Amino acid sequence: MATTAPESPLQTPEAEPSLRTAELAVGGMHCAACATRVQRSLDKLPAVASASVNLATHRAFVAFDPAEIDTDRLVRAVSDIGYSASPVSRGDTGEAAPPGDPDHWARRAAISWPLALAALAVALAAPETPAAGWTVLLLAVVTEFAGGWPFLRDAARLLRHGATSMDTLIALGTLAALTVSAVEAIALGGRHVHLGGSGAVAARLHGVMAPLIVAILVTGRAVEAQARARAGKALHSLLSLRPPTARVVTDVDDDAGELVSPESVPVGALVRVRPGESIPLDGVVVGGWSSVDESMLTGEPLPVDRGPDSPVTGGTRNGNGVLTVRVTAVAAESVLASLQRMVEDAQREKAPLQQIADRISSVFVPVVLVGALVTFLVWWGVVGNFGQAVLSGLAVLLVACPCAMGLAAPVAMMVGCGRASALGIFIRSGTALEGLAKVDLAAFDKTGTLTEHRATVTTVVAASGWSEDQVLSLAAAAERDSDHPLARAVLDAAPDATSVVARDPRAIPGIGVEGTVDGHLVAVRRLDDQASPGNEALAAAVDRRRSRGETVVAVSRDGQVIGALALATPLRPEAGAAISQLHDLGLRSAVLSGDAEAAVRTAADELGIDDAWWALTPADKVTRLRDLRSSSHRVVMVGDGVNDAPALAAADVGCAVGSGSDAALANSDVALLGNDLRGVPTAVGVARSTYSVIVQNFAWAMGYNAAALPLAAVGLLDPLVAALAMGLSSVVVVLNSLRLTRLGRGTTATGAARTVAGSGRRGLAVSIALPIVLFGGLVVVTQVVSPARGQFLLPSLPSITTTALPGTGGGSVESYVDPGRTGVNQFHLIFAGPRGAVTSSHPLVTARQGNGTPEILRQITISPGHFSEVAVLSPGTWYFHVTSPFGHRTVAFTVPVSIG
Repeated sequence: MATTAPESPLQTPEAEPSLRTAELAVGGMHCAACATRVQRSLDKLPAVASASVNLATHRAFVAFDPAEIDTDRLVRAVSDIGYSASPVSRGDTGEAAPPGDPDHWARRAAISWPLALAALAVALAAPETPAAGWTVLLLAVVTEFAGGWPFLRDAARLLRHGATSMDTLIALGTLAALTVSAVEAIALGGRHVHLGGSGAVAARLHGVMAPLIVAILVTGRAVEAQARARAGKALHSLLSLRPPTARVVTDVDDDAGELVSPESVPVGALVRVRPGESIPLDGVVVGGWSSVDESMLTGEPLPVDRGPDSPVTGGTRNGNGVLTVRVTAVAAESVLASLQRMVEDAQREKAPLQQIADRISSVFVPVVLVGALVTFLVWWGVVGNFGQAVLSGLAVLLVACPCAMGLAAPVAMMVGCGRASALGIFIRSGTALEGLAKVDLAAFDKTGTLTEHRATVTTVVAASGWSEDQVLSLAAAAERDSDHPLARAVLDAAPDATSVVARDPRAIPGIGVEGTVDGHLVAVRRLDDQASPGNEALAAAVDRRRSRGETVVAVSRDGQVIGALALATPLRPEAGAAISQLHDLGLRSAVLSGDAEAAVRTAADELGIDDAWWALTPADKVTRLRDLRSSSHRVVMVGDGVNDAPALAAADVGCAVGSGSDAALANSDVALLGNDLRGVPTAVGVARSTYSVIVQNFAWAMGYNAAALPLAAVGLLDPLVAALAMGLSSVVVVLNSLRLTRLGRGTTATGAARTVAGSGRRGLAVSIALPIVLFGGLVVVTQVVSPARGQFLLPSLPSITTTALPGTGGGSVESYVDPGRTGVNQFHLIFAGPRGAVTSSHPLVTARQGNGTPEILRQITISPGHFSEVAVLSPGTWYFHVTSPFGHRTVAFTVPVSIG
């Protein structure tokens, strides 16, 4: 919805006299649940009117009554729940609380990977030796605290305040994995125990599961932080346009001046801007000529010439000349400051989809904790498989990712709004962006929007005996001292406007002007719709110009009409292309104007506008817009932002074009600083693309968790893969948002979809289903084709000695000795097949060498149908004799194994 109150720029709660808005940099937030918790803590304060927290920028915006509370109390409210906070100035170009330091996490990854790989190498090289087991455990502990300490620290801090977050899941998962390694080492004297699946590979990798998980998680956090830092570059580039100093001078001739902070320069002061420097403040040029690059604000690629009396905007860059500028606005009231606040407020207000994500994320972590516990209890208590219970519980903890949901909208908004600002498009809020993405009708004011701001002479008609130049010269002489807009058009058109001078010029209100030229009375008078120039030869030409809606004035000398001038405000040269691009995007077009019917119809016909209404008062425009909206249209109203305030407020989205004034920014949801109307379809294209990315991100986050959590719970995801998938899920959201950086003025409008993809319920459902099908299908297919049943993407190694024997009762028996070399070995029995794993019970296993005495081996039940026997074997041939109830009979067999 468009704003409804044309007050100060960027209407925020601080616009109310009794309220003040504070901006806080919040540290320690890693998921949407964190942001929601901070917001609720601030909202609970009695003097706080509203609070909003942005996860992507780590900023909190709080509207409060300064008479009852101060910023120190706001900071304490945040710190009391386990997060850090500090106040920052709005428009501060620094990042007081960066969302995540990429270098910090990269350093953690650089520490974790060598330790994890060392543990893996030890486990694979000598898994049978106790020393190797203790070494792996030591490396796992060092990795947990050296690499994963931030997870443990933040989880502990929140636990002290009775709260949970994404770090809680990670800390529990990594500590549980570490516990598994510790239990192995303590219970088996440093040897590995096989927790599930078939083959020794799983046994070896589970021993180093903890350090590998930590390494994967910190790497994922580093990649995410790097991508988020890149996403914020476009946004923070606007905040750094103003130079740190301004050169204040005493007069136009003073070149040295004094360097001071722009914030300390008052209105009326003179500042000197040297070639290549940025203009520090808004002002008017009082000395010098130069070209000024305004592309960083307007998106216009070509520099514009600026000289005496030309306005300049702070943040733009001076060309090759020296300018002296008289300041017209202090730093806090400049156009750049208003735009900065507008962009920041766009990050503050949450899109409707983000509000849904926040509600889900607020309960996500507790639900996952309960789910992990239930998974563990079901696998252990019901199925009787303790090893799989540990693995599946870990996988549930590690695969869950509320971060992706929390980042779905903020990161896309940050990138989209940052890219839009680079194109000279400034969007007030997430609601405005969503509204602009869904509009289906663009309504334009005519004067000053579809047309140029200054009128021009389109036709000169001379009576018999007079030339067009003579008529135009006499008219210019009479108009020379007039300040009427039409007078300026006549003077601009006359080739010798200064060579002929009228004596005693005077204006006749509502009629025209007259003066004496060379002793003759020359008059320039406007003809109303019924008037005739009194010369039949001129009447036809006058009627033709009137039929096009042009203003016609008659030029007379001594009461005799000698000619006529037709004047009009010409259409902007790019207006036709802008309307055509809007049509390509599937929008209808309309013009709402207070001008006469002929002028409005002519403009609409030339531009190909679908609907036109004329002779409308401001109230009539509001009524017409309400009628359009009530007929199921979503309308964007395009005007200059000053004279069209009621119409802009009445539309779904108000768009001000070609103005950086405070009023334009206050009255509009979208402000286009450039004078190019093609910025309107560009803005629609940027909004549609950004909103589509938000929907895609949200759908990915929902679909990923909907697929990953059940797969982890049923044992189809290994904890290592779960950790990798969790890290990548957030990275996918950020990288998908970064696609918006490729949006450009030349491609956005023509390349954007005609409708917003996935904005409806059906589209959103399809988008959510895609990651479920892709991710779930990948896991299922991999499980089918993988030789390591139950171990996702873990291949077999040739060091495994396997003997397959036919079983009875509809099953089979697989046995192997791990590692098959001198030392401590594990003899594995796996009863498989339709009935094998179910009907087999505890077997009796003995081992003998040659004719030696059989030794009953100590047995560990890994899972139903999977048993491990521990034996110390010397080189030679060993015979393992197995006796086991299997189905309705007893199975007895002997397995010879050669030990190297």
